[in-house]
Amino acid sequence: MSMVPEIVFRDVLNMAQTIGIIGTLALTFFFYKRHIQHLATDTEPKILRDLDDKVHRLNIMSFQHPELAKVQTNRQIPFTCKVD
Repeated sequence: MSMVPEIVFRDVLNMAQTIGIIGTLALTFFFYKRHIQHLATDTEPKILRDLDDKVHRLNIMSFQHPELAKVQTNRQIPFTCKVD
């Protein structure tokens, strides 16, 4: 008679451990998914801002040094700036 309660108690502990592990995994995946979604929405505008800044600096450089514009566009642009 004493073996039956011991087996039942051991099974209950085993089930509780299994439920705890599955619950922990479910919470981990839930927060991981939220974190990845937040990174995706946060990273895209940052990349677009960085790209916009680089294009802006490239345009400023091409206005300051028109001879670099032909490298940027891969076309022959007439160089009309006079050097004194």
